[in-house]
Amino acid sequence: MSDTVKKTEKQIRNKGEQVFSMACENHISSRPYAAVTSTEGFLVNQHLGHAAKVYIYGFENHELKLIEIRTTPPAGGGDMRWKQLAEVIKDCQALFTNQAGTAPTKVLESCGIRVIQKEGFVEQLLPHFFERKSARLNNCQSECSNMSSGCDYDYDYGCD
Repeated sequence: MSDTVKKTEKQIRNKGEQVFSMACENHISSRPYAAVTSTEGFLVNQHLGHAAKVYIYGFENHELKLIEIRTTPPAGGGDMRWKQLAEVIKDCQALFTNQAGTAPTKVLESCGIRVIQKEGFVEQLLPHFFERKSARLNNCQSECSNMSSGCDYDYDYGCD
């Protein structure tokens, strides 16, 4: 193989890695928040199907911030309800909930929103999530595996 061909292949590979990294970064930066189902806003303690509202949190300067509380679509309506919820939380990368059924999980994840079924204090779960999300951004090229849905990272972690 000639040196020119090798050089061209290397340039294409480097360009592909750069585009791949940008896709991951754009996926994260376009969804800066996390949604939470909670009966009072302090605990992740509500089943998704019972949630009339979701709490939207962000993380700025290493500090968890409640951004706003949003109303969820009314019960009944099947998959359309979950598609509407995906629209309501389209700026969220994840939804933390006590429990979620298969149908809402499938619909939300197909819309790029990770459903994380955990129970616990918002103050403990979310900073851990946001810090890992930031670490993922820093190591995006090695941890992303799916260009079509952005970064694929396992948030099924335990918290102390």
